[in-house]
Amino acid sequence: MITATPPTEFHACVVQNGQVVLSKGRPDVLCPWWSFSKTLLAVVTLREGIDLDQTLPDAEYNLRQLLNHSARLPCYCDLPDYHAAVAAGDAAWSMAEMMRRVRALPAKTQPDWRYSNYGYALARQRIEDLTVKSIADHVQDMAEFLGLPDVKLAETHQDFAAIHWPEAQSYDPKWVYHGCIMGPAKDAAVLLDAIANGQLLTRPQFDALNTCIDLGGAIEGRPWTRCGYGLGVMSGEMGDAGRAIGHSGAGPFSSNAVYHFPDLENPTTVAVFGHGSFEGHSENHMQTLLKEKARHPEG
Repeated sequence: MITATPPTEFHACVVQNGQVVLSKGRPDVLCPWWSFSKTLLAVVTLREGIDLDQTLPDAEYNLRQLLNHSARLPCYCDLPDYHAAVAAGDAAWSMAEMMRRVRALPAKTQPDWRYSNYGYALARQRIEDLTVKSIADHVQDMAEFLGLPDVKLAETHQDFAAIHWPEAQSYDPKWVYHGCIMGPAKDAAVLLDAIANGQLLTRPQFDALNTCIDLGGAIEGRPWTRCGYGLGVMSGEMGDAGRAIGHSGAGPFSSNAVYHFPDLENPTTVAVFGHGSFEGHSENHMQTLLKEKARHPEG
């Protein structure tokens, strides 16, 4: 049962056809994008034309499986020491140390679909190796193309010092091993809208992004009525809003929901960032904004 008290602080933006049509809170403050960063990794992979189906060296999985979480890998979130270190405000382990700890976990057969941040850390390494370019530089290229100067990969405590919520001061963004992008809610909405509307991906590339593994129906405390996962996107349906394509995310102090809704009369993209670590609160607030916009389509 979901018992967490919904936060009262949200920063949100609604975009239609590249234009901001509704804002709430302060959509210009800097927020961590948490797992919405996964969407950007998948977009980079498709833009660069990387072969998704080539098996990685010394592995039994390929990049497609890493990006859609079907590589049957564990996650560093399985490590009690990981949660203790984050809670203590410790510096992140090196990538090599994190991998050593994950590989030392007791052998366990993973299900066919297992959400794995560890798998995304491997995907980041693979993308950087094949493109001979850092994810930070890829993100900067996309941000510059769209005119979003506040969007960047957070790599240091100094970067996170600019985050809106004070708890960010004690968090090392390198704990997000696949990379934690940061930026305003407005820019997250504009960026996903650009992905959906052909500015960053061709239609075949977007269709590939949104080719999903079916994961079932409703989730308690959240607006999903059908769930699936594509390449770096959570994709399914949210009741009357129809199809939802994007990603939710959460860290120790904030959550977010960034989604495109192509079935609405006016296809709409919404980004919500809230205080508190339960993604469902941001997703539910997103539904509130969609209803408000439907009641006042001109304002």
